[in-house]
Amino acid sequence: LKDQRLSIEPTTVAYYPPCYERRREVGDGRVWLPWGAYRRLLGQIEGLTVVNLRPTDCCVRAAADSIHDAESRGLDTIINTCVDCHVLLKRASKGTVKSKMLPEILLDAIRSRKQ
Repeated sequence: LKDQRLSIEPTTVAYYPPCYERRREVGDGRVWLPWGAYRRLLGQIEGLTVVNLRPTDCCVRAAADSIHDAESRGLDTIINTCVDCHVLLKRASKGTVKSKMLPEILLDAIRSRKQ
């Protein structure tokens, strides 16, 4: 996707930086994921404005705070790169804010390119 031109209908979403991003490791520390690259992919999508949510220590303890942060900014969608965060934010939102994984928004952009 690095050299692809992606676009969607103009929209603003929140980006939830997972706690793993701040720790730079997953699980026992032997796995490292390029979290910054995921955020840069979102920046490549024309029409998409990404607002960073305030970082929290852990979505398990602060999912409701992140939902409130998005709602207070008038945002109805949060993009996640961590499946645990995705599930916990989805539960905490009780349907008021959509939680989407990064591949979902990329697929939206690829589909709109074909139209």
